[in-house]
Amino acid sequence: MPGPFEFSVKMMYDFNTTQDDCPTPYGFNVDRDPGDEFHCDFSASFGLSKSLRIGLSGYFYQQVTDDDYDIDKTLPPPVQALLKEDEGNHSSVCSLGPGIWYNYKNLFFSLRSQFEFEAKNKTEGVNVWGKITYAF
Repeated sequence: MPGPFEFSVKMMYDFNTTQDDCPTPYGFNVDRDPGDEFHCDFSASFGLSKSLRIGLSGYFYQQVTDDDYDIDKTLPPPVQALLKEDEGNHSSVCSLGPGIWYNYKNLFFSLRSQFEFEAKNKTEGVNVWGKITYAF
């Protein structure tokens, strides 16, 4: 039987590329280089039996570098100012919530929920995932 406690972390760094003709909330499309992002997923669980685990899972997301908009003179000056202001707004959010994992022979079931908090320049909400995996 595996140990009663299990911990895992997956860390990622995203290098974003140019988005041509990207829509903005101001009604104009511009070319945009989105900022790079760091995020990690994590979980900690406790084994109630050989097949059943309960625990917590979550993630952390942080935009690391500024967005860069291709601001040209064809845009109205107020829109240019708003886009310049947006370039320095980094996004971040954290989440945490309960989960349950069960495996039976070649089947693996998981159900987890995560509650987002401490969001900055990003939405907050509740995520729920259910997953069934079959190993051949």
